[in-house]
Amino acid sequence: AKYSEEAYQLYNALLAPVIDWSTAINRITVVPSGRCTYLPFELLISNPSQVSAGFQGLDYLIKAYAMNYVYAASLFKQENQSAQSNSKPSVLAMAPEYDEVPVEVSLANYQNTRMYRGPLNWNQEEIAQINDYFPGEYLRGLEATEASFKAQSAHHNVLHMAMHALVDSEDASRSSLLFARDDSEGEDGLLFTEELYGMNLPANMVVLSACNTGLGQVREGEGMMSLGRAMAYAGCASIVTSYWAVDDKSTAELMALFYGELADGKTKQDALRNAKLQYLDQARGVAAHPYFWGGFVLFGEAEPLVRKSSMAWIYGLAVLLLLLVLLYRYRASRS
Repeated sequence: AKYSEEAYQLYNALLAPVIDWSTAINRITVVPSGRCTYLPFELLISNPSQVSAGFQGLDYLIKAYAMNYVYAASLFKQENQSAQSNSKPSVLAMAPEYDEVPVEVSLANYQNTRMYRGPLNWNQEEIAQINDYFPGEYLRGLEATEASFKAQSAHHNVLHMAMHALVDSEDASRSSLLFARDDSEGEDGLLFTEELYGMNLPANMVVLSACNTGLGQVREGEGMMSLGRAMAYAGCASIVTSYWAVDDKSTAELMALFYGELADGKTKQDALRNAKLQYLDQARGVAAHPYFWGGFVLFGEAEPLVRKSSMAWIYGLAVLLLLLVLLYRYRASRS
């Protein structure tokens, strides 16, 4: 009831004045600023009367709209033009293996940092399921190093990072992704935001499947300076990023649904929306709480990874040619 009340109040304050339910529009692009940069708008609800149905039955906006986000209005055109939708998807997926503490970081030097320690039990299963849909390079355990990412990331148009993240809310340059540690490769296993700003990553999509990758330092007029924002500056057209410390198991389940939708030719907007709704439909009890399925949002362009329509045209032409050959042979045999 508390969630329903507050989500409805936010809906009335932010979206009710501009949403026209009488139109056929079913997609919304949000350019968040200020405190709104912390808010997944699709988790607001338009009707608080469904409380008795539990979290599964609430009227979330995601049930009516697919949403994507843009870091700044000035980047909107640039992000829409940078997609490489015509390229055949090739995935670089990384799922490191961690000890009890992933990396040695002096917490005294990271007063404003959110750090989540310990092993991830589902990240390798997560990328194994993605491999069922798309080819590429899938690096697990101690293979998933910072050096491997830097060497291979520019050669793939989909980057999937199933790992820990270190987020500094006061100094965005100190936020980092945590890879498997390998001192022999000359890297420390932490890929900092400031390093990403200097990289060239012309990927169609990057999925930051880690905790809090959409959070960081809010700058007036620029929005959230986060790991996701750094990926956009590095050249990634679309970024799927998280707004809180996401659950390991439900994230793996959600990502499998997401990539299944992408493989079916859905836009990134619709694919993420459908994945969330499928997860919510299957969830029972506390697993239906938005914490388990609502933390990931899409920034940037929303074009599909796979153009199903073009493939259907090719298959249709092939079938037509086959029928013509069979008809020719039938007539030849009759004559």
